[in-house]
Amino acid sequence: MENMTEKFAEFCAEIRYENLSSDVIKRTKLLILDTVGIIIRARHDAESTASLVAAIDRLEMSNGSCQVFSDKNSYSPSAAALLNGTLAHSLDFDDTHAEASLHSSAPILSAALAAAQMNKSSGQELITACVAGYEIQIRLGLAGGSSAHYKKGFHPTATCGVFGAVASAGYLMGLTKDQFVSAFGIALSQSAGSMQFLTDGAWTKRSHVGQAAQNGLNCATMAAEGFQGPSQASSEMPAEIVRDGEGNYFYTSITIPPGAETMYLSGSGARPKADDTWGDMKQQTIDTFERFKSTLESNGWSMRDIVQVRAFALAGEDGLDFSGFNEGYSEFFGTTGNPNKPVRSFVEVKDLVVDGWLVEIEVRAARVAE
Repeated sequence: MENMTEKFAEFCAEIRYENLSSDVIKRTKLLILDTVGIIIRARHDAESTASLVAAIDRLEMSNGSCQVFSDKNSYSPSAAALLNGTLAHSLDFDDTHAEASLHSSAPILSAALAAAQMNKSSGQELITACVAGYEIQIRLGLAGGSSAHYKKGFHPTATCGVFGAVASAGYLMGLTKDQFVSAFGIALSQSAGSMQFLTDGAWTKRSHVGQAAQNGLNCATMAAEGFQGPSQASSEMPAEIVRDGEGNYFYTSITIPPGAETMYLSGSGARPKADDTWGDMKQQTIDTFERFKSTLESNGWSMRDIVQVRAFALAGEDGLDFSGFNEGYSEFFGTTGNPNKPVRSFVEVKDLVVDGWLVEIEVRAARVAE
């Protein structure tokens, strides 16, 4: 069974320009043009540029075969990727994938430009390489979750960008699937980017992107020359929703893995019977869950997918009927047909929005795609 690294590697090795839609090609050209314009502006206007260029020169990396936009000097491929990538992000105007919360083109295009010059690639090959990079970087960003990245103190454009850079550079180098696996594995050791720059406005946010491009290019080159990286570039995501602390009616905690599908169903209650009565707590609870069951099943979900139940209950003439709620609830959870149980809360309230309701329930469902 292929792991995720192998799936990414196979995609990158097999992607072809002729299989790209016209919309994808047009959009990629626009993103390339936009990034080039930002690089040109940053080469002259970003205050961090002079020190970076001086450092590259001191490291004797400013005499090579690769060009940097708006610069008369030539650089080594590694330095060109670093410089173009840093410039592309120095003004923070580069394109952004909002949901993944990362800047896609800066590391991907910068690595691709260096690799394209190394391998005398065509424009069509450059476009295809960028598309491969976008697919890998953005999917990683979405799977990992931007908020999770930030909470752990990492910059997702940097941590995911190096893998996008491997994809774009590796495609232009003609890496095989196995070589891509190694390149991604090597990149795992280069995936970094601390958010510490937020404390004092340091310039490292800019260099994160350049280093992602540079490291991605380096990783692809090492793999092309036979250097072996780990066969898995990430820990596999949990394959299932994890339930802990089982009680008679519910679990005390449920962990939902990144990338799981979720559905939220708003608060609902029973419907009046033909004689305009509403029924007791047990009957209203059953009626409400039957409505949820119908809604879920009509959308291809099931009661097994419910992971959270919140009930807001009103006391009747004989007080709060908690046992009646549990009796109705137990017909749907912890049964032979549905052994799953959710996490649960049951709250007494002073009033409900519909006269006649004794309980209003809302649920959350989650599932992991197979």
